[in-house]
Amino acid sequence: MDSSVEEDVPDIFFKEINPEVRGPGFSHTLSPSTILTLAKQLYGSSAKGYILSIKGFDFDLGEGLTPMTEILTRQAIEKITHLVKNWIG
Repeated sequence: MDSSVEEDVPDIFFKEINPEVRGPGFSHTLSPSTILTLAKQLYGSSAKGYILSIKGFDFDLGEGLTPMTEILTRQAIEKITHLVKNWIG
């Protein structure tokens, strides 16, 4: 699950991701696509990958989530739970 700062995406956005190599840039993080690529390179295959993003509304330092982000987070958790239950049968 990820939060999005983009304006032109739905409040909750779910998509499949594929292995993809991206340059390291100036960050200490790896994209989910890069992790799938590393799994494929190290182990010969990688699992399917998905990302679920929820729109973020306030990225200032502070505690807690905005009320709208709390609502979207609950909806995202319900979606993930539903998908996992369907996946495992």
